[in-house]
Amino acid sequence: MIRVILAFVLIVVVAGGAPAADEKHPRPDDHQGHHRFEDAEKWARVFESEERDAWQKPEAVLDFLELRPYDIVADIGSATGYFPVRFARAVSDGKVYGIDIEPDMVRFLNERAEREGLGNLESILGGPDDPKLPGPTDLVFICNTYHHIEDRVAYFRRLVRRLARPRAEVVIVDFLPGDLPVGPPPAMKLSAEEVIEEFRRAGYRLDRQSRALPYQYMLAFVPRRRPVHRPSAENLEGRIEGLIDMLGEIPAGTRYTLESGEYELSSSYYVDSTCGNCEVQETCVDASVGLTISGIGIVVEGNGVEPGEVVLRTNAGYGILFENCESCTLRNLTVTGGVRDRDARATDGAVVVKNSSVQIENCVVRDNIGDSAIVAETVVGIAGIVGREGARLEIAGNRIMRNSWDGIALYRGAEATIERNRIDGVDKASGMKIGGGRGVAVGVTWDAKATLHRNWMTRYWKGLGIFVDAEVEATENVVEEILTWGIAYWDAGRGRPVARIERNIIFDCGACGISITRAEAGDPAPGQCRENLIVQTGQNPKYDDPDLYCIQCPIAVHAAPAGFEIGSNWLVRNRRAKDTSCESDLPLDVMLPGSSVPAGDLLFDLSHVASLRRARFFREWAGAPEGGNRAPLLERAASSLASPPDSMSEQTPDGID
Repeated sequence: MIRVILAFVLIVVVAGGAPAADEKHPRPDDHQGHHRFEDAEKWARVFESEERDAWQKPEAVLDFLELRPYDIVADIGSATGYFPVRFARAVSDGKVYGIDIEPDMVRFLNERAEREGLGNLESILGGPDDPKLPGPTDLVFICNTYHHIEDRVAYFRRLVRRLARPRAEVVIVDFLPGDLPVGPPPAMKLSAEEVIEEFRRAGYRLDRQSRALPYQYMLAFVPRRRPVHRPSAENLEGRIEGLIDMLGEIPAGTRYTLESGEYELSSSYYVDSTCGNCEVQETCVDASVGLTISGIGIVVEGNGVEPGEVVLRTNAGYGILFENCESCTLRNLTVTGGVRDRDARATDGAVVVKNSSVQIENCVVRDNIGDSAIVAETVVGIAGIVGREGARLEIAGNRIMRNSWDGIALYRGAEATIERNRIDGVDKASGMKIGGGRGVAVGVTWDAKATLHRNWMTRYWKGLGIFVDAEVEATENVVEEILTWGIAYWDAGRGRPVARIERNIIFDCGACGISITRAEAGDPAPGQCRENLIVQTGQNPKYDDPDLYCIQCPIAVHAAPAGFEIGSNWLVRNRRAKDTSCESDLPLDVMLPGSSVPAGDLLFDLSHVASLRRARFFREWAGAPEGGNRAPLLERAASSLASPPDSMSEQTPDGID
């Protein structure tokens, strides 16, 4: 299937004659006169400026969109191609249409596409009240022009007929209310709440949102016409119209293939006979469950090309609970809509696995946040995937995004292989701020065991935690944009954790890059920390006090037993607290392939891994490898990072740290 990205610049005269292109430059002086945008070359110097990059943050927008190589998207707002060019590079098997009502903009973008070798980008002429989309689309993207559309409710009611694909959505990016250094005057703006209400009237519902941009909100809507399937005990074969009541015995090898649509689960009262994260494990906990799966060889899967085409809204603390399920599989669907239980001891998660062997692959586990008042009361939120006692997990190729607690949490007796996942908190929430990214990206505690390979962990309060008696092998992962520490190896004053931390990239942390704390020697052998590339850590002076998290060093060694190897790590451009004795940084050229140390080879190798290559680290430090050339674009990185960024120092968590 080929998906297409459509880009449309809306230049409409509304009451007072205001132009619709104010999103493309910092603050036009004339919002009351109509601009004709006839000189595209002149406007390109404004629309494509570095000043816009600084506040528009296009990579954050791309992260929110999660474009696939074959996407059909409609970007209403193209002009000279600020976003369409980026889309064309992201959708190698798709096509990008830049739709504009100004003929000179259409000419300019077509010439630019040819000049830059973007054969999948084409600009066509649209109308002010109809973008004239050439066919069904998956995504309509509108950046900062929404407030110029006349009769918006009617406009989007008509547009819904073009959103014919299962994943179809409309994404609005627009300016926050109030007086800002960029964007239109306050009187022209619409709040996110106003936009949500208008879309509700037009027949849509809000699917997700983000505040990752400094001056703008991002809202994603889906048509309410999408079918909602409710659980049923009927029609168990062929086309599944709903999920059955799975409390009874299920024949071994039963496969439930769910057709595209949304499945709304009803929660049931559940008593967890043990507590996954309590000092006394034999503690009963009150919880709720959306769907319980037990048996042998049970498969629950979506039949769409992508997991977003089949959505399970669990409405429960233990969203999907695998209990006493041997060789079971969850595949190719989205799990969302979790509800936080009131008992803080409940290990709430979108997917919870207990006394089962389960493979979770190619799923999206997202937006399990819970009621903010309850999360504030319990402190813990809803994790993405939770492994409990007796769990044996294979977690591969998933997107675990914007959940209000750990991305993956493994407790007593759980074992997991975790490979090629994107584990993204999105909101970087912490303390009493409710949102995605609270907790750790991956937490392995008590006596749990895990192997992590080529995962991208980002925008979390904390990165990878190896706690108490856990055993972890972590290789070739990227851990970045973490509010505090990147990786913590911690005995909690009682245990003997084991870790092999090798060939990982740790980038942009508020506190230390790696924290090492194990006081006791002896068996089991403690492990090693070697050949890790640690860049730009210790960025938040708030954490300079070592009693908060760790010594403000790239590698903070609080206690290391005999036999724990720490060596051959590569440290570049890290910040250190005053009067702190830390290993010194290396020069930038260590990150060049073929240098005297192999840090550059690690950077090059991981930048070509599909599950990692969209990480911010590679965008800023390696650039996009061109034509298979092994030389990363360090010159650009060196100039852009001439002084340590202050992005982390601006993050000041409230309440609990």
